[in-house]
Amino acid sequence: MPSFFWAPLLAGRGLAPLILKRTPEVKVISNGLVLAALGVLVLVTAKVMSQVGSGACLAGLGLSTIFPISVSILSQMFGLGTSRVAALVFTLAGLGGEALPWLVGIVSTSFGNLQFGLMVPLASCLSVLFLHHRLAQRRWIEREVPSAS
Repeated sequence: MPSFFWAPLLAGRGLAPLILKRTPEVKVISNGLVLAALGVLVLVTAKVMSQVGSGACLAGLGLSTIFPISVSILSQMFGLGTSRVAALVFTLAGLGGEALPWLVGIVSTSFGNLQFGLMVPLASCLSVLFLHHRLAQRRWIEREVPSAS
């Protein structure tokens, strides 16, 4: 089953340059997060293994471009200060990779149901989508406001 997640993630990263030629990166991230959340929702409601595989594929494909594009945006936003901010971002990414599976296990064990545990990655996708939307709005506003100089 992990291959149903990792193969689309790898394929999505390979297709990203073609998609980014025609679609702004902010929209690619938003669509990816929505697709990932949809994939997790399919996993939460799955009744048969084919639905589990489909949910894993959607989640993998949706998440495929999030990290690389985020690193690219980070470089654009912080310029020379990117290395300091990047250290924080990479640390948080590693922390998320360690903490989320653990939290899924804790929640699913507490409720005696894996579907409740899968609400953790669903909430994570939706939270990142919200934060991304707010940051994208801020970047757009900053670009539109004329400078005082």
